[in-house]
Amino acid sequence: MPKNLMLKPLDGFESELGLLLATMNEATRKWRAELGDPPPEAIVWQPRPNGHSIGAVLLHIVACESFWLETFARGCRRNPNELKQTLDRETRQYGGHWPTPPSEPIAWYCDLHDRVRARAFDRLRDDSAERRIARKGFEVSLGWVVAHVAQHEAYHGGQAVLLHDLWRHRT
Repeated sequence: MPKNLMLKPLDGFESELGLLLATMNEATRKWRAELGDPPPEAIVWQPRPNGHSIGAVLLHIVACESFWLETFARGCRRNPNELKQTLDRETRQYGGHWPTPPSEPIAWYCDLHDRVRARAFDRLRDDSAERRIARKGFEVSLGWVVAHVAQHEAYHGGQAVLLHDLWRHRT
């Protein structure tokens, strides 16, 4: 194990926000390394009808990241084509309905995620973790939003890793 495990804030961001965003990038790097390179058959596999799949979970990560970091935090409109691509309207995570994702290589999913993340991070440049965001009866800081997105992604990234393991060992 390396002796120096220091995480530095991303360049060009206020220190606290830069550290939260660097944490997101590090978490993504770790679960992607654990996930490896599942074939498209594994990416679309669902252990039960309308259940989780690697692809649906990854699309959900992308859709939520765009919503929280761009729409909620910055007031940007969602791109209708991106909403279709991420199956955002078809996904009912709390109702247990996950649509079948496109049969694409993992690189396709990672590229989509990387593009949305780069765009979202760019929109957060020159912002502050302390900035308050008020919505219908509640208020949060931008730092809370970024921490929430990081936690959400780590949770679902772990699910993707587990789904790949289940696919490899299915009977």
